[in-house]
Amino acid sequence: MTRSYMPDDTFLTEFRHFRACGYTLDEIAAVLGIQVESVERRLQRMRKRGLQIDHLVGDACTVLADADAVGEAANAVTVAVREMDPSELHRWITTQCELRPAQMAQVMMALGAWVNIEDETTVARGERIESLSAPRRSA
Repeated sequence: MTRSYMPDDTFLTEFRHFRACGYTLDEIAAVLGIQVESVERRLQRMRKRGLQIDHLVGDACTVLADADAVGEAANAVTVAVREMDPSELHRWITTQCELRPAQMAQVMMALGAWVNIEDETTVARGERIESLSAPRRSA
């Protein structure tokens, strides 16, 4: 089944989704009902127009290979949380999630597994964060 032509923004949205799910170029072409060469030509045209898409084409959408790699990446995030400026950290994490969604999902799951939500210290920190982030009422 061949699909009719779709606008670039629609193509990129679908392409990102499939890459985030781990699809290869061959698999994406098959799902879209087009030849791999057509996908490659379209990506090349987008590059020539200045669209930043290289992060979607390489292996950036693949998962981390083993538990050690996931642990190292998760540890790097915990270090960054302590050492980076919050606005810089937010930009960095947002960018990493956009560029490497599958890997960052692994990192977030590892971080979640490390936190004992029933620990008294964790509960106290959570309450403190909630009180600090609660909307302020003006008098």
